[in-house]
Amino acid sequence: MARLNGDCYRAVVADSISRVRRWEAEMARVEWLMAEVGRGMRSLQPNRPGRLIVRWWKLRGDDQWRTPLLLRVVADGGVVTLKPMEPGVKPLGTGYFKTARTEVVGLVRVWWRLVEIRDWLVAGLAGVGRARPGRRIEVFEVVEALAGEVDELVSLGRRKIELMRGDAAAEWEAEDEGELEVAG
Repeated sequence: MARLNGDCYRAVVADSISRVRRWEAEMARVEWLMAEVGRGMRSLQPNRPGRLIVRWWKLRGDDQWRTPLLLRVVADGGVVTLKPMEPGVKPLGTGYFKTARTEVVGLVRVWWRLVEIRDWLVAGLAGVGRARPGRRIEVFEVVEALAGEVDELVSLGRRKIELMRGDAAAEWEAEDEGELEVAG
């Protein structure tokens, strides 16, 4: 009987290891995409106070890992600080911020979806060694769809910025018109 139980224990351990490896891969993919959202925001907004940025901070001194945060760059009395943002935050839409605002709004929406997925994965790490009740979202499919959305938003925003600067006027005219409306 001990041998039979040993086989069962090994199967449970193997299953747990498999789930931990999948969780690790899913966490890495989600955090990579969060960094991509940050790079997109950096490339689509002017380097001025008011822009939204992504930083990885330890929330407490004893934290083992860093948490990705959406922050706004704020100038207060000549001192530039970073202010954490909550869901519902709106990117600036005036001056140079107006050019790719629609795409930055899309990136902010994707950001908060990724935060939800990451929080779910982090909470699940505590229970990965035991069976967990409830449904399992298919993180891979959701994150792949969000990755495609990030790529589209950043690409379109960059094209708008190039058009505004006049860098891509000839290239833009050769492409399908009506795909982009630029407010003048």
